[in-house]
Amino acid sequence: MRAYAEWLGCGSSDASASVVFHFEERRLLFNCGEGTQRLCNEYKVRMGKLSHIFLSQIDAQTCAGFLGLMLSLADAGHPGLLLFAPKGIEKVLHVSKRFAGRPEYPLQVHEIEVQETLDMLYADAQLEVHALTWLLEERLPRSLITKLENPKRHCGAQREDETPQSLPRSSP
Repeated sequence: MRAYAEWLGCGSSDASASVVFHFEERRLLFNCGEGTQRLCNEYKVRMGKLSHIFLSQIDAQTCAGFLGLMLSLADAGHPGLLLFAPKGIEKVLHVSKRFAGRPEYPLQVHEIEVQETLDMLYADAQLEVHALTWLLEERLPRSLITKLENPKRHCGAQREDETPQSLPRSSP
């Protein structure tokens, strides 16, 4: 069985971080921020085999592109999706149905409430999907978090006992 992952964005200002896992008979999309469809078109990722979408949070970074993707799939005659998302997604979908103004799309929604890290969300004969909880006091960019945790180890910097080769060693 051939399987691979394809990143569709890295969380920049114009492309939210999303990843597609490709299998022969299906695709799994993790997060669907604004611009996900554009990136799929740009990288020639065919979404006709999309079967599952996993949303890590309910916010613009992770699900702003979901409604548009769902409408596009419905227009193309897509058979439906399994959606795994945090508790509260049902309310978001209920409100958006009035906005969409479309007939029902076959969408099976699984609201998840992660109790512990590594809770299993989904499993079949080929794969298992587990939750990985990453809690922060505030939402900060990962690069900033790395700098705050260890200011000497970011952006490819050297260890504390090393000195950059391009700079002269200062005397104490």
